[in-house]
Amino acid sequence: MASRSRARQYAVQMLYQVRITEFDIDDVQDKFWAREKADKKTQGFANELVEGVLDFATDLDLEIAAYAKNWSIERMAIVDHIILRLGMFEMIHKVDVPWKVVADEVVTLARLFSSEQSTSFINGIVHAWGTQNRERVPN
Repeated sequence: MASRSRARQYAVQMLYQVRITEFDIDDVQDKFWAREKADKKTQGFANELVEGVLDFATDLDLEIAAYAKNWSIERMAIVDHIILRLGMFEMIHKVDVPWKVVADEVVTLARLFSSEQSTSFINGIVHAWGTQNRERVPN
């Protein structure tokens, strides 16, 4: 598995831990990396994703809410919300990766961590965002 794909998985896991435990991100990252073995590049990218999602959470939620037709953030499953935030963060702030690649990656994360219905839900939101905003980000 590519290190960026693995880093995204790790990021979802750390973001979930932060959300559920409300522990400080530094504590979560320290404990997480003490358990998980990954190269420095993978760790660095995962940490960058986690910190970016947390730093831009409010803005990311506004983007998600704009494309989540008939769904409020509060109604979303926690893991789906985390995956959507991660995807939006990467599509908006990490434009070195084409949005379609990010969309495929978040759908894979939904398959891994959530349900089949969530996969379709997440796919719909990220593809709607990417289609509407393709001039802002590369394909």
